[in-house]
Amino acid sequence: MHLTLEQRNEIIESKKEIEKGLFIDQLELDKEVDKWLNAR
Repeated sequence: MHLTLEQRNEIIESKKEIEKGLFIDQLELDKEVDKWLNAR
């Protein structure tokens, strides 16, 4: 799995949001990650 720097940063930001409780639904997060992985 090769991510661009931008994608890595987005994932890191999302993880921070999860810690803050902004991403409540694991499925939503999975969809976001799928979008990043399919975007290359």
